[in-house]
Amino acid sequence: MRGPVTIPFSMRLQRVSHRRTPHGFTLVELLVVIAIIATLIGLLLPAVQSARESARRTKCSGNLRQLGLAIHNHESAKRRFPPGAQGRDPLTGEYPTSIAKPRHPFVAHILPYIEEGGIYSIYDLNQGFNMPANRPAASQKLSFMQCPSDEAQQPWTPQVGDYKGNYGVNWGRWNYIDQGGPASNPAPLNVTHQRGKSPFYMEYGAKMGQITDGTSKTLAMMEMLQPPQNHSSQTTDRRGRVWNDDSGCYQISTRLTPNSRSPDYGSCIDDPAKGWPCTRDATASNATQWFMASRSGHPGGVHAVFCDGSVSLVVDSIDLAVWAAASGQGDGEAVTGVN
Repeated sequence: MRGPVTIPFSMRLQRVSHRRTPHGFTLVELLVVIAIIATLIGLLLPAVQSARESARRTKCSGNLRQLGLAIHNHESAKRRFPPGAQGRDPLTGEYPTSIAKPRHPFVAHILPYIEEGGIYSIYDLNQGFNMPANRPAASQKLSFMQCPSDEAQQPWTPQVGDYKGNYGVNWGRWNYIDQGGPASNPAPLNVTHQRGKSPFYMEYGAKMGQITDGTSKTLAMMEMLQPPQNHSSQTTDRRGRVWNDDSGCYQISTRLTPNSRSPDYGSCIDDPAKGWPCTRDATASNATQWFMASRSGHPGGVHAVFCDGSVSLVVDSIDLAVWAAASGQGDGEAVTGVN
């Protein structure tokens, strides 16, 4: 019997050398791979964007929770909410020399209750916010006032230097001087100033007992956008100026539903495509008639903190009557479906 045949090593090498050398991808195969990768990216990108927006919303609602807590801490210390503005005549909206108090915005009163004691320590309550002594404080960029879904703007001017913010106070349903709207208006913008009073006004911050519609149904603060000031032409847009107690800065009206395409009225830039609609009127004598809607960088709604400290995303499609009723602290109107 013959034994196994042994193939010489040199012949094995020769056989290996005759094997076909594999080539790389063909052009068609490469294009198919690229197409698959592009499809996967297209499928994943919306999910990534959604996750990022979810994180931004979480941060934004967290800021409002801090603000709601600061309002309650102020109420615990002072037995009332912080005033919406100080230093103006609440009947006229003006700040004549007869008013003994210096001008202060809402935010100045909550600094010690929101862990900003350092800024508050350099803020002089004996002088107005716009005085030189208070510029070091008023020029601080307040992190708790910044929503990551909006673009933070540069300081107002080198002289004043105040940064804008994204959260304003509930100022009723009509305008700066009239929170309820004249009785001649169509409903729901016709409940008169006294009946439509909000928890914040000039020289006024509500006591808990005055919010008779219920703290969980009454708005405290809402979101707003930060349109830029056009420094090249000095075209002013006051919206978002949290350090300035002037009208059209941080006083938010429920006259328009959230993210409305209808224009604000005041010293502002008209740019509906960017969410900044405006009927511009920088005439100082008309400033008490100005108003501003709540707007945000979030698709579908705006965040709001209520007087009980709860935070909700209020959808753009909310009924105007419900939205307007949520601004009044004691108008007696039923508020359902706002949060």
